[in-house]
Amino acid sequence: MMGMMKNMDFSQDRVNKQFQDLGLKPEDVISKVMANPELASGFANPKVQAAIIDISANPMNIVKYQQDPEVMKVLEQVTTLFQPDIAPNKRS
Repeated sequence: MMGMMKNMDFSQDRVNKQFQDLGLKPEDVISKVMANPELASGFANPKVQAAIIDISANPMNIVKYQQDPEVMKVLEQVTTLFQPDIAPNKRS
């Protein structure tokens, strides 16, 4: 996970805008992910890493992973962590 995060280019305008929209800094994201052992473990999975990169490049690509429980579990945990008001268990 840390290796993946170190290889990401956080200087890209698009990436910075995504973090700004969430009100976060890249180091905040790393800290929150690493504080959750289950989520950190999910980020260590190469298949999940590839899916996250794919979805980051094009959010519509999430449809490719809707039937993949490994990927979706991590994405749901990320949503719960960073946007708890729209987490799956709180939707009406």
